[in-house]
Amino acid sequence: MKKSPVFLFLVIFAGGFCPLSQTSSAEPKLQGQPSWSPLGGEVYWEKDRFEAEKQVLSFIAEPRWFQGFPKHVDKEEFETFMEAEKKRGAGGGSVQMTEDGKYPIPVVVPYPKTIEDLPLIDQGASLQLTVQTTEVPSIFLLKLTLAAEKRTVWRELEHRWTNTLPFLFAFFVDGKALKREPQGFFKEGGANYLEPLVEKGKRRSWELRVDFSSIDSILPHPKVKTLHLVACFSERQHDGFAGPDGPDPGRDIPQKEQYKGPQILVRSGVVRLERLDGKWKVE
Repeated sequence: MKKSPVFLFLVIFAGGFCPLSQTSSAEPKLQGQPSWSPLGGEVYWEKDRFEAEKQVLSFIAEPRWFQGFPKHVDKEEFETFMEAEKKRGAGGGSVQMTEDGKYPIPVVVPYPKTIEDLPLIDQGASLQLTVQTTEVPSIFLLKLTLAAEKRTVWRELEHRWTNTLPFLFAFFVDGKALKREPQGFFKEGGANYLEPLVEKGKRRSWELRVDFSSIDSILPHPKVKTLHLVACFSERQHDGFAGPDGPDPGRDIPQKEQYKGPQILVRSGVVRLERLDGKWKVE
């Protein structure tokens, strides 16, 4: 089978680091709290994510958000936390004491009220998003470049449930946030661990073929003319978003002696698209 001339590739720049040029001052004023959607689904085997990235991907109309790293506390603070959980009618989940006698308490990554709540640079890490047309009208090329300056940037992998991409996307229709109601979410994951994604002082780029007709499943009506798109990255996986308390924080992750946190959470700049004669155009 003849391959398309447009394909995904990963580029790691080994030269000196130069921060991605992004400033919020030139960005359009976008209103409201958006929902965040994944691009592509999940893979059972972690290694299959590379092949999955090469496919034509679709946006999924399913609210998601990133997990957080648990906070380790002593038994007394843990019991206080559990009592508070019972009072609000929530379960504490399956929690096990760590080797140093500490207990992990879930920590939820703050859910942004606006995109301004998310930094363009976090601990030297920055994310750039560009969109280009291709020879196929319905297929666009999304390029995401993640740069690391002060430390290596990591990502979480999980057996039986690894997000194809470590990014989420927000949409704004005519300048207003596109928000969907939280929904139930079920996943069956396995052992999870961290893996270096971008080494300190380097960059990594993804060029992704995206079926832009999948946006129509997210938009409120087919007559939308102006669309703004923002990408977001964090080092932990994203799961279903069930409300202001965020997703299930999940279990603790090994390799923390190598990981130099705190958790990175960073967004891209804003990309604007116009729909003319039924086709999306990049502004």
